[in-house]
Amino acid sequence: MSFADRPTVSRMMRTCRVLSHGGVPYLLRDDVNLRLDSLEASFFQFILADPLHRLSSLCGLFVSPHGFERRSSEIPDGVGQILKGFFNALAAVGENFTRLRLHDAEDILKLHPDLPDAIASLANLEKLRFDYAGSLSCKLLRNLRSCKTRYPQ
Repeated sequence: MSFADRPTVSRMMRTCRVLSHGGVPYLLRDDVNLRLDSLEASFFQFILADPLHRLSSLCGLFVSPHGFERRSSEIPDGVGQILKGFFNALAAVGENFTRLRLHDAEDILKLHPDLPDAIASLANLEKLRFDYAGSLSCKLLRNLRSCKTRYPQ
């Protein structure tokens, strides 16, 4: 599985329980793209099927409020609460989670008042990138628990 792409690993995981469990690190080793305007419950259902194993296997996340075409699509209600809970759980068990990129960071961080603090509690972040940062992004950086974070340009 180490040389297979994500769709192939996903198909292999559907064949048996051993591959279903063993394929998770290969599926989650590269950054997962999460678009909030078309947020599919399937990602969270996948994580919740075995949260300890899957959250601890997640290495990176790219979060965008919309596609790059910047349509006027709305982010569904409740997404901020879902993200807050997700990042709190990730902070507790996501020891391999080291990369986070927030595209239109301010649009994402304003979805829930506690979201910046939930993200700041991620202790193992090594690479953090904000696109279109503002005051909420600065608040997150001031409260960041990870001491090994670098900020790529």
